[in-house]
Amino acid sequence: MAVVNQAKALGERIRQLRQRRDLSMAQLAELAGLSRQQIWKYETGRDQPHVQSLRRLADALGVTLEALLPTNAPPTSKPSRTASR
Repeated sequence: MAVVNQAKALGERIRQLRQRRDLSMAQLAELAGLSRQQIWKYETGRDQPHVQSLRRLADALGVTLEALLPTNAPPTSKPSRTASR
């Protein structure tokens, strides 16, 4: 469930940054060297970009990779296991 929430949060962040730059999905896709369909999948949380695609998106949007990532996304680390006795 956390992965779905992360994908949606990242997608919302990509959409927010794209709209701030007044870009269409097609324009962002062209700038990032991706397809419009892939941008749609990212923005709707149906797919998560690989690191290389994240870098391309950040460059196309004129932001750092860190600025592209949502700040309110849940942590990705696994919870620690405690031995039960």
